[in-house]
Order: sequence, then C-alpha cells, then structure tokens
Amino acid sequence: MDELRGTSRTLYGIISGGEHGLGPRTYLYAIDPYDLTNWTYLHPLTNDLPSNFIPSERWGGDFGINWECSNFFTLHDDSGKAYEVFIAGSEGGEEQSWATRHRKLHPDNPKRTPRYSNWALGQLAKKENGEVRLEMRQAGLLDCGVLYAATSFVAPDGRRILWGWMIEEDLPDADLMERGWTGCFGVPRELFIQKVDGVVGALRSDLHAIGSVDVTPSPGGYAVSTLGTRPLAELAGLDGAKVFDYSPSPLQPLQTCVRNAPLSCRIDATLHVFDKTESVSLLLRHSDDLTTATAITFDCREERLIVDRSKSTNRPDINTAPEIGSHTLYRIADKTSATGTLEPLRLTVFLDHDVIEVFANDRLAISTRVYTDARHTGISLASVGGGQVENLTVWEVEGARGSG
Repeated sequence: MDELRGTSRTLYGIISGGEHGLGPRTYLYAIDPYDLTNWTYLHPLTNDLPSNFIPSERWGGDFGINWECSNFFTLHDDSGKAYEVFIAGSEGGEEQSWATRHRKLHPDNPKRTPRYSNWALGQLAKKENGEVRLEMRQAGLLDCGVLYAATSFVAPDGRRILWGWMIEEDLPDADLMERGWTGCFGVPRELFIQKVDGVVGALRSDLHAIGSVDVTPSPGGYAVSTLGTRPLAELAGLDGAKVFDYSPSPLQPLQTCVRNAPLSCRIDATLHVFDKTESVSLLLRHSDDLTTATAITFDCREERLIVDRSKSTNRPDINTAPEIGSHTLYRIADKTSATGTLEPLRLTVFLDHDVIEVFANDRLAISTRVYTDARHTGISLASVGGGQVENLTVWEVEGARGSG
C-alpha cells in the first residue's frame, strides 16, 4: 500500500460498513503514527461490489449489503508469492437455499439471521485517480457454519491467527433466558496460503470453475492455491488420553468405533474415496440404535461437506437445519493413472459437548451446535459405495469449555 501510494511507514486503519445503493464498504484511513487519534480518510479499500466482483455462488458466500469486522493483510505461499487477503462478516445477504427449505418444513423453529464470514484474495492496484484499491479475484468462506465476526492478529512467530464467535440462534429464547448466556468462541485457527502442486483435476468439478482457488501451470499439472484454515497447532496440548486408534481397513456401510466417547474430544480421520464412492460419513453423539446422531458426510457426487443435524435431538422446537460447505478433493499427477490419484479426505473434528467444529483438508471449516442428550456419545463411520480408512484417532480433550 505504501509503495503504490508513494509513502512510507504509514499506519492504516479500516472501518466496515455499507452505503445505500452502492453495497458493502470497508473505508481506508491513514493514521498518524505519532498521534493515534489523527485519522485521515483516504477512500474505500475494495473496488465496488457487486458490479466489479461477484463471488461464485457454489464456492463462496454472499457479500451482502453491510460488512463487519473487516481485516486486510498479506500472506505468502511457500514460494514467496504474495496474496492480499480480505476478510469480512456480511449482513443483508440471501438465506442459504437449504436453510430456506428447512424453515418452510419447520416454520416454528427459531430463525437464523443470514450472515456470512467471507474471505477474498486479490492484488492492490492504483487507479487513475490515485486511489489504491483491492481487486478481489478469488473468494470463499472462512466458515460454512455459525462462526461469525472473525478477526485476526499476527503472532510473534509471524502466523496469522483468527478468532471467531459461534452465534447461537437455534434454541428457543426461553432456553437462552433460563441459561442466562449465549454463544461462545470457536477454537483459534491459523490462516495461511495453501498451495498444492501437481494437480491435474478435481473430484468432479473443472478446476478453473472453482471460484475459491488460484490455478496456475506447474510441472506435471497445476499449482492450486487458496486460503487455508487449520486449528492452531497449540491445541494439541489439550490432548489427554487416546481413546481410540483405528487401523487401516476398508470402509463398511456402518462400523461402530467408540460407544462411549468423551463429551469433549478431538477426532482425526483420513478417509480414501474412490470414483465409485457416493458418500462417506463420520457419525457423532449417536445412540446405540442410531435414532439419535449427527452425521458429518462428504457427498462425493455433489462435492459438499454436510453436517446433518436432523437427528441430533427429538425436540421439535430446536432448529436442526444442516450446515453445508462446498468441498472437493484434488487429483494429483501419478504416472500410474491417467486421471491422477485422489487426495484423501482429511478431517479434524473438535467435539465439546454441544459444539462441533470440523476442518477438512486444511481448507474448509464448518462450526455448529447440536443439542443432544448427554447419554448419546457414540462415534461411528459409514459409507455408500465403499472407501478406505487410513486412520481414525480419538483423543479426550482436557480443559474444554462446552455448556453440556
């Protein structure tokens, strides 16, 4: 920003908002480093929306009409290539189609306010009038569930750390009033540029049609880059006893792994899918007869990761709409296969009583709440069309903060 503006050692501040008829805005200010109360307005940070940039509906979120908690920073991939990163919560967007369908079937359920936790990658460019604007080129969601109002900071070792708020809107107001509090933080996450080399395709989609990735030629195929998100490495320090460790084996239609899992645990799973595989699922908080369960399902045909909460409780007054995020697996160049070898589905799941946070391949996150009877603590795997388990490990988590 300084280089393009012809300045040096400037401090910058941003304020989020929106303008009637023009859409969401993040306003850029120069701040006097010797007087932090002295802010000079420069111009909007991004090019106008939506006329300049419309994110992929399939792979991104809705930028809405008003932004909150904007962040703007630079990240580099492992080759040193710089990406300008913009994140913002958006209000005023359209409700997701699956949420609308659920609401029409369950009109008495608590209704969520449509919100999106957006990110975009791009480059700064100087306009003819001298303004330096961010041209957004790829976009996606920081979290495809209830995490919102995310903000970030730089750790002493240079990592970009993100915190977010898990909004709680699925319980009736009477329950929240009786409890006296609502919501919680999600686990802290690291944002980074994930770059995968030698990619020759995706599970189903055309790589170039995926609006959340930057695709450039590389030896043997393409280099595919996107904004990565993964749990903070320090969270491994909360691991207690290892509850379960599953050895490699073929995926069965249903296989029970743990009948009495801790209510606070971390689950790591590596699952291989084949071209014939229709879906693979990790079932959590389930009863012995599976009439109660939450299913984390990767739909291979639709390239979607789904947290199905429809059987998480038998209370009809709790919103159990699914959480859904678009997700694909890359085909990596392999001399033994003309179509490449599919990368495995790698899941990390933090379960803390009624809180579930899912991370897939370090590039997709889904956070949600399930209000399941504390007696139901089973963990199982399931598949339609087969697959292979490389590993499934469950650790008890110490010092957890769930509400029970």
